[in-house]
Amino acid sequence: MRYGELKRELPNINERVLLRQLRELEEHQLISRKVYDKVPPKVEYSLTEISKTFCLY
Repeated sequence: MRYGELKRELPNINERVLLRQLRELEEHQLISRKVYDKVPPKVEYSLTEISKTFCLY
């Protein structure tokens, strides 16, 4: 998901809190962050294989 999509899914979250949580999840290797080299910048977040083991689909 892109940052804007996450923000829409969580409308009551403060932007600083969302950014901090995304960074923390990335540090713990629960999400991956892919940055595309283009203008305007594009960043996508996705679940890692580790985090997918926690999902009950």
